[in-house]
Amino acid sequence: MLTLRNLEEKDYETLCEYWRFWRFPAPTRGMLPKDLSYSFAVIYEDKILTAGFLYVTPSEIAWLEFIISNPNIKDKDIRSNALYLLIDTICQVAKNMGFKSVFTSVKNENLIHRYLHCGFSIGTSSTEMIKIL
Repeated sequence: MLTLRNLEEKDYETLCEYWRFWRFPAPTRGMLPKDLSYSFAVIYEDKILTAGFLYVTPSEIAWLEFIISNPNIKDKDIRSNALYLLIDTICQVAKNMGFKSVFTSVKNENLIHRYLHCGFSIGTSSTEMIKIL
């Protein structure tokens, strides 16, 4: 059974383990939203299965980022359902807050398919760039 809850500060180290496993550079805690009220985890068997962060902006667009999943839970159906629940929930929260659209950046093919299933469309192909200050 899948349940949903807000992320908590104590979850950060667990998420870092998942990001390391997937060879994704873990964002520092300071790069994640300070307010975790709109950041969620899908729980399966008392463990975080998937998690994601909603960045609230002072415009009509919100940003959904850093979706991650537990590499130790292998059941593809459960993982897919958890991702759909997570993405749909975060998008509904954004809609309830008055946002008109949600933006995300992703290159993982499996995750792209999950986003498409949840109603996202593919924008232009671009190169992600970041400058560490």
